[in-house]
Amino acid sequence: MIDQKWVRNLELVFRYDRLENPRFHATYPAESAPEHFTFNRDAIGLNYWLAPSSVVKFSYETGNREDRALLLQFAIGF
Repeated sequence: MIDQKWVRNLELVFRYDRLENPRFHATYPAESAPEHFTFNRDAIGLNYWLAPSSVVKFSYETGNREDRALLLQFAIGF
């Protein structure tokens, strides 16, 4: 409903990921405990749609291990 075409092509995105090591189980010996880890990651970004099947993506990601990244991506769907 915005008159500016470039603003209509913007999309705000948020993603949450969680990764758990599936090899760890409570019945495993204690020495295998260091193999168990859980990793969470959040990302917030902005997508700009050039066409219905092509997009430029910019995002900022952070994780629970103090990992941070700025990403710039281009994607085409066909």
